[in-house]
Amino acid sequence: MATYKSIMADILSTTMRIQEQFPELTKFMPEMPVAHPVNSDQEITIKSLKEYRDSLKKLLENYSTQHEAEPLPEKNNLT
Repeated sequence: MATYKSIMADILSTTMRIQEQFPELTKFMPEMPVAHPVNSDQEITIKSLKEYRDSLKKLLENYSTQHEAEPLPEKNNLT
């Protein structure tokens, strides 16, 4: 069973991949179902986090099959 920590790590990883490889998608991320409560009476649940993670992954999967990823920036070799 996925834990809060593992789901959040997956969300972060997917979000970073979107930002690095498909930065044009970041404008759609605020329109996605948000994992934050709408009001103070609601709480974030594992289910809502999984739904948000899955929606990010689906967005990335669908878009990446139709578009070429941005090349990743080269890491500066500081040695």
